Amino acid sequence: MLGKLRQYGWLITGVLWLAGPRLGWAQARHLLSGVVRGADGTVLPGASVAVPALSLGTATEADGHYRLSIPEGEQQITVSFVGYASQTFSLNLRRDQQRNVTLAASTSELGEVVVQGQQTLKEKLQSTQMGVEHLSIRE
Repeated sequence: MLGKLRQYGWLITGVLWLAGPRLGWAQARHLLSGVVRGADGTVLPGASVAVPALSLGTATEADGHYRLSIPEGEQQITVSFVGYASQTFSLNLRRDQQRNVTLAASTSELGEVVVQGQQTLKEKLQSTQMGVEHLSIRE
């Protein structure tokens, strides 16, 4: 009995010795959450909240809330939404944090758009060239 206990003791010690350093390599993760709003206070559903360096990201829910699990340490967070100027900020995560973000409307304008179309001869021949006339039975 004592021999088997020693065998298992050595086995357990060996497993812990081999796995111990790997357990220490696991990074603590913290939750970053908050609400993304426009400058006028409206929530922005579908806004992007990302950590580009880690290829992590999420989109805000219908009520503008987001939740993102990020490794501990200094991180660059980028928040963006169509029609608004993107915002990037640094965050040193040591615990779960809540960070609300307000995005300013973008002032960039699109250039003029010109739409052109052509109609082929075949399309002209297949299209209706006359109107509809309603005739009653008495006529």
